[in-house]
Amino acid sequence: MGVLIANFLLYFIYFLFNVKGTGLLFKALLMMYMFVSLSSLFIWESGIYSFLHRNHIITNEISIYPFLYLFATFIFLFEPIKKFNESKIEMVVLDDKFRIEILGKLCIVFGLGLLVLLLLFVDYNASLENASEVYRDSEDGELAMPVFLYRLYTLHRLLYPFILLLGFYYLSFKSEFRFKTILLLVAAVIPKVFVSIVLVSRGGLFFIIIELMTCFLIFRRFIPQRTKRLLYVGSLFIVALLTSVVVIFTASRFGNSAFGPLMSVFKYFGESFLNFNSTFWGNIQEHPMSEFKFPFLYQFYDIPRTFLSRSDQYSFFSDMTGTNVLLFKTIVGDFYVEFGIVLGALILFLISRLFIKFVRFENTIRFSSLIPFLYYYELVFIGVFDLLWHGKFLFQLIVFTSLIYVFIRYRIKLGLAFK
Repeated sequence: MGVLIANFLLYFIYFLFNVKGTGLLFKALLMMYMFVSLSSLFIWESGIYSFLHRNHIITNEISIYPFLYLFATFIFLFEPIKKFNESKIEMVVLDDKFRIEILGKLCIVFGLGLLVLLLLFVDYNASLENASEVYRDSEDGELAMPVFLYRLYTLHRLLYPFILLLGFYYLSFKSEFRFKTILLLVAAVIPKVFVSIVLVSRGGLFFIIIELMTCFLIFRRFIPQRTKRLLYVGSLFIVALLTSVVVIFTASRFGNSAFGPLMSVFKYFGESFLNFNSTFWGNIQEHPMSEFKFPFLYQFYDIPRTFLSRSDQYSFFSDMTGTNVLLFKTIVGDFYVEFGIVLGALILFLISRLFIKFVRFENTIRFSSLIPFLYYYELVFIGVFDLLWHGKFLFQLIVFTSLIYVFIRYRIKLGLAFK
């Protein structure tokens, strides 16, 4: 118990030392980490963790050293968010207004079109009534939607931060364009909610709440007071609705367990620190060295393996590492499993340095800079559980986001020279 209290105190004391001069986004991040550390204390002392993970635990005793490693690495990941104080933003400037507005209109058409297709081709009642079966089938490679919808939704996920941020920009600075604002927010959020329901993804619904919170906090100084009051009321409704769906999913997937749906939620929040400590730390037989999480990097020096389903992939790498790679282990834990204790922390350190250099933390901030920041904030916020993006989608995300960034940030003049 003393080790888990010490783990909580690491984040609590860090919070106290950094509470002044930082924004609400940074404070919300640290409060999330403190809550997770408290949840880990609860499920360990109550016996919930040891009962539910009895087949995966390698070490029955927890040590302070893995927690110190996590905390030290997380401090570097916190730094770009710590420097980004949203309360000091005086203006958000559109880089290339014409290009951004054109892209915004195309995104509205695409988002609403995807929404119509989802309503026509997907049975949502089946997911709500048989969440456990749908989730199991998806892990075995069975599709919950037609293939073309998966591909369209992948494109929507890549466009999503741009659409959402532009919706909040219009909400803040273009109050006269109410209809366009609503269309942007609907085109961004509703398809993602529907697909999360179809895929029985509690995490997907949780991410939506975090993304909406992040955008609201970035723009909150500029949102008209009357609109802000409506958002407060609407947020209560949205949170209540999404929470009810999560309860349905949880009851379907874990209703027959010894502790029931409520305790499974505590396990969801509290297990990542414990998993890293009792299952992964010091127990990796062989590090995949990017083949598992980053096959697009691995292919530079070897040929990645192919698998028929995700369950086959997870089984193979569980055998390779000697651990259950599906378990939450924090983003630091994911890099530790993938690359080892030194290289994993070094890569995360370099990523944090890159974002400090890449995103300009100024009083007047460019709209284009908010896109990578939103990605980074969500990556670190959800990083208390695991690595949010990996595999083929991560490669697509990096390439696509870079293209959007360049498209709206820079005016590239192309010309031909003739002799």
